[in-house]
Amino acid sequence: MIFVLVVTAILTTFYFAYPNSSNAKTEEKTFLSHNGAVIKTTGEVIDPLYTVST
Repeated sequence: MIFVLVVTAILTTFYFAYPNSSNAKTEEKTFLSHNGAVIKTTGEVIDPLYTVST
């Protein structure tokens, strides 16, 4: 039980001490919405009005 707590504490320390160790990059995207508003995001843009029929 103590071993699990120690390992968890060590992993948590590394997680907060080295947050930039991830190789993932976020790229800011700028686009116009349907009503002309400018939106900036780093996530994936999902358009609920656009559907692809296969």
